[in-house]
Amino acid sequence: MKEFGPVHAGGPAGDFNVISLNKTKGWVVSGHGYGMYTYVNPSELETNSPDDLTIGVFGRSKRNNDGQNPNIIYVNSSKNN
Repeated sequence: MKEFGPVHAGGPAGDFNVISLNKTKGWVVSGHGYGMYTYVNPSELETNSPDDLTIGVFGRSKRNNDGQNPNIIYVNSSKNN
């Protein structure tokens, strides 16, 4: 999160892609960090029919906040300790 979370204008951290979900309501927003996705619930947005730009910018702002103020609640690892 420290490396790929914060958004820096004009660089790859500002890029995003919006993926519509089929099994639940909402979207995931990907960024430049492999495997990092931000979930956006429709209730978080002020419009009932948001476009990809609106969803992506909102998701990117959530990722930026997480990158600046990380709070890890779970790590999934297949490594045996």
